[in-house]
Amino acid sequence: MRRCALRFTSSPGTITVRAAADEAGIRFAVADSGAGMPADQLEIVFERFRQLSRDRRGLGLGLYISKSIVEAHGGRIWVQSAAAAGSTFYFTVPTAGALPSVAS
Repeated sequence: MRRCALRFTSSPGTITVRAAADEAGIRFAVADSGAGMPADQLEIVFERFRQLSRDRRGLGLGLYISKSIVEAHGGRIWVQSAAAAGSTFYFTVPTAGALPSVAS
């Protein structure tokens, strides 16, 4: 996500990375001051081979892989954005205390 933020934030933009504990575990946020995305594009950015930019420098797999990894660890990933207002990508991962117990 940081790499996406770097790619879509031009100088003199800002990128902020935060982490905080919450009831689900740890919530991470990567925010940029880039161009942002229209609301109808927010869910499809996590699809395999999906690119919103005509830039085509990648394969469109980065956010898809990120989502797969986060979900495989019991977390969740989402984005909040608006055109011309930057984007914030969030993801949560459970801590050991937040994981469901497994009966033996």
